[in-house]
Amino acid sequence: MGNVQIFSVILMSQFMCLLFFIVDFFNTRLPSTGIFTRWCASVDPNMFLTFIYILSFHINLSTMIFPLLLSSMRLILIFYPQNHKRFNGKLLRLFLPLIFFYPFIFTVFMFPALGYCSSAKYPFQFGAVILRIERILFGNNFPLIFNTLFWMSICLINNSILLVQLWKLRCSISIQARSRYSYRIEKSLTLTSVSMILSFLSNGMTVFASLFHPNFKFYAIMLRPLGNDLYTCVVPWLFYLTHPTFRKQIFFEISESENKLNEMNNVSIQGNPLYINYQFDFFTFPVLFASIPFLYLIPTVFVMLQILRVYTRQLIKKRDDLMNPHVFFIIVLSQFMGFCYMISDYFTIRLPSTGLLTSWCASQEPNHFLKIIFFFSIYFNYTSMLFPFLLSTLRLIPIYYPNKHNELCAKIVKYSTPIIFFYPFLFTFTLIPALGFCRQLLGPYQFGAIYIFFSGNWFNLKLANLLVLNVVFWLMLCLITNILLYKKLKLIRNKRKSVTLQRAEFSLTVTTISMLSSYVTNLVFVIIFIIYPPLSTYFVALRPFGNDCDIVLVPWIFYLTHPAFKRKLLSKDVSRVKTLHTTV
Repeated sequence: MGNVQIFSVILMSQFMCLLFFIVDFFNTRLPSTGIFTRWCASVDPNMFLTFIYILSFHINLSTMIFPLLLSSMRLILIFYPQNHKRFNGKLLRLFLPLIFFYPFIFTVFMFPALGYCSSAKYPFQFGAVILRIERILFGNNFPLIFNTLFWMSICLINNSILLVQLWKLRCSISIQARSRYSYRIEKSLTLTSVSMILSFLSNGMTVFASLFHPNFKFYAIMLRPLGNDLYTCVVPWLFYLTHPTFRKQIFFEISESENKLNEMNNVSIQGNPLYINYQFDFFTFPVLFASIPFLYLIPTVFVMLQILRVYTRQLIKKRDDLMNPHVFFIIVLSQFMGFCYMISDYFTIRLPSTGLLTSWCASQEPNHFLKIIFFFSIYFNYTSMLFPFLLSTLRLIPIYYPNKHNELCAKIVKYSTPIIFFYPFLFTFTLIPALGFCRQLLGPYQFGAIYIFFSGNWFNLKLANLLVLNVVFWLMLCLITNILLYKKLKLIRNKRKSVTLQRAEFSLTVTTISMLSSYVTNLVFVIIFIIYPPLSTYFVALRPFGNDCDIVLVPWIFYLTHPAFKRKLLSKDVSRVKTLHTTV
């Protein structure tokens, strides 16, 4: 089963999260439906409502301590391998009372207060209420923001030390001496520990929103429970799906075949006579799969050129009030970077998988040229993640700052564009000393189907782990900004009489949503690659088509739905419309 003490901490953490979900349901979600509104309005402020509020606050603070406890117990296992059970036993006996009594330090001031129901503002409907208590010493936000920052900082430091120690331990043990079962356990516990940090993000979102921008407060209150649900659901599911204890039968059945697959997959084809003498066959499925994209990519290129032509014409020859050049520029730039990603990914996986480059690649020594091809596929993948969030942000600016949105949008584009191009280097600089080489594709691919990979990077860092964190981070930011944007647009939609502006807003909304498909494709593939690498060899055949959906859908949807590409409609409406816009 593994370490019983660590299992106990994870089980207690999940139990406390379930309790918090139930209490928070009665504290926020159920009152916001309006089911208690009449009853709550008819009673005076009372201690019963105070109890529900304090209980929710108390359990929330308790759940913050478990991520630190889990990482600390894993560190003790590394530093004191002979006495870890004794030390972890003492740590548990110390922390368990602390976990349950620590929150009283911040809730004892709440006991004299009386609880009452307060009307929830937009985006909640009329009749939605939330539970509050009378003003107390230090206020309600200070204890939560202090604990969130304090425990998150300690947890991040602790997990950073843990990752460094695990890396040193992994490098010090030879590949032959490693237990694959233990390696899977460590990977499962690491993913579980990282996923626990999600609770800090959802808690901090609400408090910071209410402190720095009151208008965002009720949006954050609406979204926070969903963030807590993500934590409550992701941790047990991730632990259950990745830890080998829960799939012993499967593990022992596939371990032998998996080891063979991994051994084959880790061997370079360079210098292998079988691959050097390989004869390319045009009539194969990989060749067919590599040829299919041309059927839809060639028309898409013409659509991209048409979008670029209209953008250039509007910007240089007849700039008008209907056009937001900054939004248009970001869309054009994102399409160009997406096309570059498709080209680089094509030369990394699709073209080598046909066998066309097999003989040549096998006759080459590992070199930097192959590494650069692989690097570009990762580089453009990172850049494409940032554009949906940037596009949503640029559309929010005119709503909140209508009088100076041009100036603010210009500054955002000016500074964010270089950051987008520089940002991927933060996660790919370890490839500088690496060399690229070719590997045999496994799974459904025939002999001779290869792909380009690398070895010898600094710290032997796995780029997939960094990629999945980036995908989750930017996806969450993009979803939050788009929800805020949708709510604001819904408010001002009825004030706009221009059909053209309404169609332009609809076009940009659908275009932004279509950009999210790249996150889904990347996230699914990287998670499969991390959890069960042999299965990724099957998924790698489908992943490029998922990326193509993003590259093809975005320009086509934008071109077919936006009125800027319909000259007659645009010329009739632009002469009579002068209003606030976030559109092109």
